[in-house]
Amino acid sequence: SYGDKGEVPTGEYLVPIGKAKVVQEGKDITLISHSRMVNLCKQAADELKKKGISCEVIDLRTIEPLDIDTIVKSVKKTHF
Repeated sequence: SYGDKGEVPTGEYLVPIGKAKVVQEGKDITLISHSRMVNLCKQAADELKKKGISCEVIDLRTIEPLDIDTIVKSVKKTHF
């Protein structure tokens, strides 16, 4: 998307509506994003890892409905 190059799935590809995906596990901070910004959050998490900060990165995948449960679970884990 928007000039980023990635893998294109073959065959049918379904994204669950209203279900976010934890794309990177972490314990210190939660980064929540959607669409193209997910890759930037992963890059930020890699930079923070160099400073000893473990980031959990969440791809919302859909904004409406919003997966509040996944967000709350992650923030409870990271406390931030």
